[in-house]
Amino acid sequence: MRFHIGLSCLIILALLGPGRLSAQTLSVKLDGDQLRVSAARPAFFSKEIVQRLHNGIAVNFVLKVGTTTSVSTTPMMQSIYRFVISYDIFEEKYAVSRLEPNPRSITHLSETAAQLWCLDSVALVTTRIAADQPFWIHMEYQTEETKTAVPESGGSIIGGLIDVFSRKSQRQDARGSLMAGPFSLLDLRKAR
Repeated sequence: MRFHIGLSCLIILALLGPGRLSAQTLSVKLDGDQLRVSAARPAFFSKEIVQRLHNGIAVNFVLKVGTTTSVSTTPMMQSIYRFVISYDIFEEKYAVSRLEPNPRSITHLSETAAQLWCLDSVALVTTRIAADQPFWIHMEYQTEETKTAVPESGGSIIGGLIDVFSRKSQRQDARGSLMAGPFSLLDLRKAR
């Protein structure tokens, strides 16, 4: 009886959110003196983000990745990556431009491939982590509003404000965070 209830719960969870369950698991590998973060099936793009992209609106996306010495401490070091994601409605493919650090772009991606490319761009330097020190990887992701300047001359300040506020009300920020660990550099070196 307990087996059937447990199996039923697993099936319900899998049906409710198959992408979200696997996206909660981050993995880390050592690449020289850098940590590379990956996820089997990332699910950073919410339904609202996908809808905006399919409506032809580019989305600014920020990934903040850092290492901590415990689950509840602030990051020892943190890297910030900014991306612009767009969707070609004719080819039905995504394009991603990494704005910082080191600008790069790629086109003709599926939704999953676009998210994986963002994750593959993330690297953390290991120089401040002791080889035997346990650490956790903490990643935050969120959309970011494009900064629009209010026109100095030739345009109406009120018109500019209405434009800014109407765009803000049409969008909903997508944000979330994931954490994985503990890891150690010694264990990651053995796993290579």
